[in-house]
Amino acid sequence: MPLPSESDFQIDTVSVQDLGTGIVNGAKSVQSSPDPEALDTFKSDIDKVVPEMPLILQGKLAQFNTNFYKAYTDVLTQRSDIGRILLNTATAADKQEVSAVNVFTDIAPTTLIS
Repeated sequence: MPLPSESDFQIDTVSVQDLGTGIVNGAKSVQSSPDPEALDTFKSDIDKVVPEMPLILQGKLAQFNTNFYKAYTDVLTQRSDIGRILLNTATAADKQEVSAVNVFTDIAPTTLIS
């Protein structure tokens, strides 16, 4: 029986630091992207990375991704509502949503990971 060679054993060479750097770079590109699906793509990309992370990080990263996506979507929705108000095309529901959000402006920022 032949002895195993080094090529018989492979180690994943992607480090947690490399994955983290990829996430940070992805976030930067989402911020400046004109693509309307950039946020959805970013969330999907992180969902794909989570299983590659050490088990101890997977739950926190998944929670952050979900909370970040929801918070960012809420901001984009609010901006869209404000835009419609400025264009005088807003519905009563749009106006009420912006009014309700403005009532709660003194609330501390949401923690994305607990």
